[in-house]
Amino acid sequence: MPLFAGEAARIAQEANELLLGAFIQKISAPTPQEVFLELRLARKSFWLVLSADTQSGRLSLADLRPPAPTQPQSIQQALRKHLMGAKFLEARAHWGLWLLWHNKQRRFWLWAHWKQGYLALGEADGAWLSFSSTPRDGLKTRMPCLPPSEAETDTRPSRLVLLPDTELPALHAAATLFRAQETQAANRLLQTQLARLQKTIAKVQAEACRLPHIQQLQAEGEALAQNLSHLKRGAPSVTLECFHPDGSLKTHVLKLNPAKTPLEEMEARFHQAKRLRRGMEIAKARLAQLEAQANALRIQIEAGGQGGEEGGRAAGERAPMRGFSPRAKPEKAQPYREYVSADGQPIWVGRGAQHNEVLSFQLAMPWHLWLHARGQSGAHVLLPLNRNEEAKPQTLLDAAHLAWHYSDGRKEPVGEVSYVEARYLKKHKGQTGAVFLTREKTLRLRIEEARLNRLLYRPVPPSCP
Repeated sequence: MPLFAGEAARIAQEANELLLGAFIQKISAPTPQEVFLELRLARKSFWLVLSADTQSGRLSLADLRPPAPTQPQSIQQALRKHLMGAKFLEARAHWGLWLLWHNKQRRFWLWAHWKQGYLALGEADGAWLSFSSTPRDGLKTRMPCLPPSEAETDTRPSRLVLLPDTELPALHAAATLFRAQETQAANRLLQTQLARLQKTIAKVQAEACRLPHIQQLQAEGEALAQNLSHLKRGAPSVTLECFHPDGSLKTHVLKLNPAKTPLEEMEARFHQAKRLRRGMEIAKARLAQLEAQANALRIQIEAGGQGGEEGGRAAGERAPMRGFSPRAKPEKAQPYREYVSADGQPIWVGRGAQHNEVLSFQLAMPWHLWLHARGQSGAHVLLPLNRNEEAKPQTLLDAAHLAWHYSDGRKEPVGEVSYVEARYLKKHKGQTGAVFLTREKTLRLRIEEARLNRLLYRPVPPSCP
């Protein structure tokens, strides 16, 4: 059940007293019934959620940052166009909550209609501009936007438990009142995502288990190759006996395409087997990634459905309250991806051409080991070794696998990787990310899928720099 009319009036009173002059920094509408607003007031930032849901309609502080919507709602564009940077002027309680904002000498009403479950944006002294869903009460865009003149009367006792030590007691109390419902809703959403992901995993597993079909195609191709001189074009099928590598003689009944020659039939089977084998290897790598995503969803479900931008937290760790607190500055992203070898050695992989230059010429020390796929465009890879330390053979193989994986030759099962100390690199002035190197050594590599999957999907321990 949404806020009672008396509770909504108390929320509106507190907003009029304590939020006057707060301006909007960010807007997100992850669902048609709710919008998240990041407000700035007195050098402090905090998130509010305005919900028009018929079961949990409210205005309250948001515990978590809103999750990024897979498909932004239609009203989000209108809200960002008219309300970004707008200042809060007034709140009224009537069939929900009405919030008045001032932006660029124009005023706008944002209305959460709890009884019908939609959000509405309209210009004060003007017309309605946008609705999150089609109103059932006949309201349409271009119709006059008429705010209420009186608040609703309500004799029901308030469910809000106000804490005197909080700066926004009514908004905090509303967040506490609906926290259990939010957790249940988030859990349902995560369960739905997990169910969809499990269906995808089942399909990818089928693709990763095609080895018997591949072996059958190869056996048929070998049978055709051993009897190629005795076959004629136009036959719909043929029965062949051929020797297998284990020395056994087996009979194969093959269906043929009369339009193809026996040579074309043989080549088609070998080509199909090769294509399916490559697809099987890709499916195995993707399967490991999907399993990691499914495990992350299970952890979030066990932790109580706290997803969104805080979804990467460990199970049991409580997310910080996104309340009336100073705005934290976002951490600057590193110019490299970090992986860990089997013996715990960090491996840095550049994210792009400009990041490659930063990694190779700003972060790399002269004694660090630099790797790159030979003859291919790709990422710069760095082993940040200690001075006078030599890379262990298995660590070097791990770094070489990553260098080949993040190059244009990643689909090939074999390749060559160059490695050299960073002191022997020189920047190419005409092309970003290109280098000259001397005293290079070359490692011929046969890709080990198990090694690559261990590197790509192993979490980085917290102790790594």
